[in-house]
Parts: sequence; structure tokens; C-alpha cells
Amino acid sequence: MISTEAVTAPIEASNAKVKENEVPFAGFFSHVVEQRLLGPGSQTPLPRMSPASAQAMYQTSLGTAASVIDHSVAKSTLHRRYVVGEEFTTWLSQLPDSYPHSMLYARPEDLLCFMDCFWLERHGGSILPGCSTLVPSPQGVDSAFSHLSTLFEQLGRGGEYDPRSNTGNP
Repeated sequence: MISTEAVTAPIEASNAKVKENEVPFAGFFSHVVEQRLLGPGSQTPLPRMSPASAQAMYQTSLGTAASVIDHSVAKSTLHRRYVVGEEFTTWLSQLPDSYPHSMLYARPEDLLCFMDCFWLERHGGSILPGCSTLVPSPQGVDSAFSHLSTLFEQLGRGGEYDPRSNTGNP
């Protein structure tokens, strides 16, 4: 049978160590992690950067990352994505002041009106049986929505759309 002293002794020793180092219990685990990361045998901490150096480093790194991301997608896909994004942004800009003028504030109904009143009229390519006008293919419409969805994600509007806060991907 295990004695209660055998169970409580390690806990009391740990509590004594915490008191000895004067680290509040809430910060104990972060203190332990920090000690393991910066303790003996770990790498020497780097000197703190100046704000200008950090900004320059981030600008360079983010530019490089954007280039890598752009190369991971076919140029023709990027071109089509940016064309539909420019069309949507241009369409938003002509709306009255009470409507969003940026993709950052666009709503699902803005996308639907754009597709119906602007995009569909300009991107017909198929003739349906019994119809004399060109209409976009279902794949073309799906592609346009997909490109816009990707652009919304790149702008930081990922996730499910929430109409109360107008956040997420419309």
C-alpha cells in the first residue's frame, strides 16, 4: 500500500521550489518552459533588434513568402484570380456611399449582385439549347466564386461568414 507521504512529498517539494524561486503558480509552467528553452545547453539568446531592422526583415521575408506562394500557383490561375478581384473591386467602387467599397467589408449579397449584374453579362461563353445568348458555364461561375473566396482568405477574411459582425468569407 502506498503511503500518503509518498504521494504528497513530491508535490510539497515542487511547491517549495516554486516558493523558493518566487514564481507565481499561474506562471510556473511558462517559467519551466522558459528555463528549458533558455537553460544550460540551450542556444544563447539573440540580441534584441531595433524596430527599423525588424520592419525591414519582415518586409523582405513577407515579399519572399508572397513570391514563393505566387510560384506555387499557375500564372494563368493567378491572372484570372486577380482579374475577377479587380472586376469586383471596381464594381464595388461605383456603389453609393451606404454600400461597401472594399472587399474587406463586402457581404454575400454584394457578391451575388456583382455576379448577376456585372460578371455574368461580361463572361458568357456557352450557348444553351433553346437560348440565343451566350451564358457562362457552370464551371466558369464556380471558378469565379472560388477565385474570390481565395482572395477573401488572403485578405484575412477566412472562415465561415458571420452576418452580425460581417467577418469571415462571404
